[in-house]
Amino acid sequence: MRKYYTKYNCVMKKYWPIALLFLLFLGLYRFIFNLYFTQDDFFHLKMSLASNFSDFINFFSFENHFGYHFYRPISTQVYNFVMVSLFGYNPFFFHLVSFFFFIANCFLVFKIMNKIIQKETFAWLAAFLYGVNASNVGSLSYIANFQEISMAFFAFLTFWFYINKNRIFILIFIFALLSKETSLVLPFIIIAYELLLGDKKWQRVLPLFLILGIYGILKIFAGLPKVSVYQPIFSLKKILNSFFWYFLWGLGLPEMLIDFVGPGLKFNPELFIRFGKEMLVYFVGVFAFLGLFMFGLLKLPKKDRKTIIFFFLWFFVGLIPVIFWPLHKYVYYLTLPLLGLSAAMTIVLKSFSKPLCYLGIFLLTVLSVVTINLYQKTYWVINRAKMSQKIIEEFQKDYPILPKGAVVYFVNDPVYQRIPGFGNSSTQAYYALSGENAIQLLYHDLSARVYYEDIQKPQENTEKLIKIVAKIQ
Repeated sequence: MRKYYTKYNCVMKKYWPIALLFLLFLGLYRFIFNLYFTQDDFFHLKMSLASNFSDFINFFSFENHFGYHFYRPISTQVYNFVMVSLFGYNPFFFHLVSFFFFIANCFLVFKIMNKIIQKETFAWLAAFLYGVNASNVGSLSYIANFQEISMAFFAFLTFWFYINKNRIFILIFIFALLSKETSLVLPFIIIAYELLLGDKKWQRVLPLFLILGIYGILKIFAGLPKVSVYQPIFSLKKILNSFFWYFLWGLGLPEMLIDFVGPGLKFNPELFIRFGKEMLVYFVGVFAFLGLFMFGLLKLPKKDRKTIIFFFLWFFVGLIPVIFWPLHKYVYYLTLPLLGLSAAMTIVLKSFSKPLCYLGIFLLTVLSVVTINLYQKTYWVINRAKMSQKIIEEFQKDYPILPKGAVVYFVNDPVYQRIPGFGNSSTQAYYALSGENAIQLLYHDLSARVYYEDIQKPQENTEKLIKIVAKIQ
């Protein structure tokens, strides 16, 4: 008994920082636990319904009768089915599970970094920089983005087992692919590791490429997304522009900046009118940190050069699956690549004296904390979640029971202040409720039909028509 207690005590002493990070990030991201379902959440939940074992097995079919051209059975259908089976449609538990996976990802960042640089203090720093980065709001606030968090978890775990020469990495890589296809970059990241830091035993990577080949063939036969925003654009200018934005978001800047900055870095004056204080922090913080970072790169010890090149490659290679979609840039795509950027920044900070190192940590922390606070008021996922909750709560209050096959018609709110380019209140309700999916799902009636004034008016005359004003704040 004493032996086990001693062992437990040693583990606690070694890993107490993860408990500290847990409490720190719990306080930082506490607002996510109050967010409701919105947009793709409803579609994913509807797609995850299963009434028998055969339906469950069909989650793993490449053919999807919902017209969903992405293959993410573990992080979408299986995950949502299990969550609803255990907790019903309670978004709190969905956010709670996502948060625990996020903490696990932070811990894996520590383990990977510590294995490579052999310095626990700075490995924990890398985990902190990864976890505190404001881009995590994108994956934590949007329940549908459990896809990103779980994919990163299995990708990090694959790499961890690989560098520890544990053959289970092959199986874990399959789980990563079944979570999200963007994990296909992992074999290439491992190739970079072998080239720069490993023992160049290339044959160990071959099973991953074999799996990737089989997966690719099956995916091509199943069909690729035809939505315009997912069509690749191979313009060097647009690619560099995308890298530029993902890098700035990786420093902690907010996603919405992209809406206020035009070609040639021309700023919309509205940006400074609405967010003047935040912009002052961003300009001072970014330029100060980049100056510090460039200075650190110039004086970086020779022994750290290959390591930092590898982590920069992790960042850039990790972005390749999304870098050709200039019309579909979002901060949550950083979930996997961010490990590389956080590690690279840690290596530079490690080369500084303590005062400069603390200054760099302070600057990055301030940038992200200011952005996280800003996101609580401006981030589109958060506002859409609040919107969908308000609509659903009022609708369920007025109609606790819907007749089978009801027709619901959301009309525009005459007092809604329309924003040019964003549609009227029925358009906003359409996106927040994912068309007909929210009503069908929450009332357990897939025969219910839902229309929105701006999108489509009901064609049939029926006594079951329920007309409701889409009230959006």
